[in-house]
Amino acid sequence: MMAAAPPLYVLTTDTQALVCRVRVNDVTVYLNRDGRQEFAVDKVNPVVWSGRNQISVSIAMPAPKPGESPPPKPPKPSLHVRLQVGVQGIDPGKTGILAEYTWTAGPTPPGAGPPTEVWRAEFTAGELPWRVRWAANEPVRVDREALTLAVRSYVDAYRARDAARVIALDSVKDDETARALDLDPAEMREERAETYRNLMAAEGYRVDAVSLNSLEFETEGGGRLVHVTGPGGSPAITISAGGGRRPIEFTFAWLDGAWRVVR
Repeated sequence: MMAAAPPLYVLTTDTQALVCRVRVNDVTVYLNRDGRQEFAVDKVNPVVWSGRNQISVSIAMPAPKPGESPPPKPPKPSLHVRLQVGVQGIDPGKTGILAEYTWTAGPTPPGAGPPTEVWRAEFTAGELPWRVRWAANEPVRVDREALTLAVRSYVDAYRARDAARVIALDSVKDDETARALDLDPAEMREERAETYRNLMAAEGYRVDAVSLNSLEFETEGGGRLVHVTGPGGSPAITISAGGGRRPIEFTFAWLDGAWRVVR
């Protein structure tokens, strides 16, 4: 008799003209920092626990870009967020909805600046076959020097086009993600390594990193995690390749005596 497929928790976010952050259990699972129009689908199993869980949404208006005139007909800000549970490989349609929120512009628009929470809800998960290791940690002290060195390791690996090194640095994240999604960790690492090898071989490959002295640190996950970005929440690293741009940011936990990326 085959074992039942584990549940799959999926967040869909449909937004335009808003800076938007979605957190599950105080961990960022979606961030739109510039107000671009986007429909995003994110698997969030690693941050869902057995029992009670929380989801929250924070928003702000995008800050005007220096020297850029606003469009003659700016898009109307809007946002729809839905969290569903189903199983891998099957479209849940409109079933399994655990939490849902729609925001539309009112007479008083939100301000620019850091996003402000506008919605929070609870949902319940049954007994789950995974639990990320950092969830058992005590709240951490933000060690700016050590975290900066950890980010530098990624910058050096990306600039050296060293896909194997990036995968090694991401090993904790990949192993826990694979376990939560019922995937084979070795296969997942090889797929990601191939993706990085292709990225690093693409035309126009370039790695831009903010000054490491300007990194910003924010605790999440009940103080157990540290989310690291550039100034004002900008990406710590941006990779350009093949005409596209890929922002890189980091969420660290203290595991096995070191700061390890877990998201």
